[in-house]
Amino acid sequence: MTITHTTETKLIQDVENLRIQFPQAKDLYREVCRVMFFRYGIQPTANKLYQLVRKGTMTIPAQAVSNFWSELRLKNRVDIEQSGLPDSLREFAGEALSTLWKSALEVARQNVKEKQSATNVLENAYRLELESCKAQLRKLETVNAEQSSELMTLRKQLQESDKRFLIDHQVSAT
Repeated sequence: MTITHTTETKLIQDVENLRIQFPQAKDLYREVCRVMFFRYGIQPTANKLYQLVRKGTMTIPAQAVSNFWSELRLKNRVDIEQSGLPDSLREFAGEALSTLWKSALEVARQNVKEKQSATNVLENAYRLELESCKAQLRKLETVNAEQSSELMTLRKQLQESDKRFLIDHQVSAT
């Protein structure tokens, strides 16, 4: 998955928030793995983790990634412990549940991707609309400046006209 600038910014902010909650490097790396994978759909790697966290030695993020994948594999494995069921039926049921779980995760990931895509489309549309509004504002500011200048010129002409009128009025009165 290519990481967009917006995603990268949000991920960095999430890491900063996690720093407060998890001061221990080992715990922080574990949580960053989870956030990268489950929130952003990014496969965590030791290098990327270290770039984001920059805490401890490179062995800590490498171990965190290894532990993350091990934990994920364990969670994805379903064991059916029911006495009286034949081993083949327990294994089949376990595999069926595991397949169901994986399918549900894939659907959830796809939904997240679609929502992120829709959000990105809206964000781009709003950004374009904002730029259009800014351009209109600049245009209006230019028109306002021109009209203000014209108004100042007309005021000066009016003052000069008033002076001439007063002078003419005084001359004709004498």
